[in-house]
Amino acid sequence: MPLFDFQCSDCNDTNEILLRSPSDAVACPTCGSRSVVRQIAVPATPNTSGTSSLPVSTGEPCEMPRCCGGGCQLE
Repeated sequence: MPLFDFQCSDCNDTNEILLRSPSDAVACPTCGSRSVVRQIAVPATPNTSGTSSLPVSTGEPCEMPRCCGGGCQLE
């Protein structure tokens, strides 16, 4: 049973929703609207080395582009 990200066209809220079947009707948990659009999600790669796959912050701003409307996680 995979989790999918959906964005509501009415309230613009984004939610992760569990689908038991691809034919399940999906509604926004925030406002109840059925006007939801499935978002493309990039899966995380498993890290078996026991170390973080993200670079460690040095206190300097990184050169990564801004994402998700916020700042870089390392700044």
